[in-house]
Amino acid sequence: MATTPPGRLLGSGRRADVYEIDEAWVLRREREGGGDAAGEGALPAGGRSVAVLTW
Repeated sequence: MATTPPGRLLGSGRRADVYEIDEAWVLRREREGGGDAAGEGALPAGGRSVAVLTW
């Protein structure tokens, strides 16, 4: 099933694709069998907190 990308593709890995939503948000979309990314929910980035949305 083809879906429309939610934004500009920033990167692609073995299990997921990362899209730019806007200047402050990115979306990590797990592919089939990607697993649970709950442990990666908050990452430090340049001294500030960044939320990671998964879909």
